[in-house]
Amino acid sequence: HSSSLVQAAVFGIDASTKEPKKTLRFPANRLVVTSVDVQDMSVLDEKTRIALQQSVKRAIQNTTEAQEAVARQEAQVRQQQAHGLLDRQVIGDKAAAERQRKDLIELEAASAAIAGSGVAKAEARARSEASVIEAEATVKLA
Repeated sequence: HSSSLVQAAVFGIDASTKEPKKTLRFPANRLVVTSVDVQDMSVLDEKTRIALQQSVKRAIQNTTEAQEAVARQEAQVRQQQAHGLLDRQVIGDKAAAERQRKDLIELEAASAAIAGSGVAKAEARARSEASVIEAEATVKLA
């Protein structure tokens, strides 16, 4: 942008197009200037130079702070996503453990029922055999 300002200052502005002119002609010696090469630009006024340096420094600082804020925000988002995944995994693991615990309790109850029915059968068989033995003993004694 500054080079176009220098070009406009050297060549002048065309009144009809409002653009910088392409050449500068000196009729006295027929010199034609067609381009301007800006190699270095410096501010001569000390106060302006210091103000410009401070402005550039603030702009760089603001850009850096903005980039850091974006990076922090992205890191927080990634951290929250990781915590969410971890929480889901913990909940899933607890649910699976509860299902297995329920299955274990059901199997223990079934096992106890089978064991209880086995004991009851054994006791019934023992009473039956005892009755048979008593009956046979009564018959033999009679």
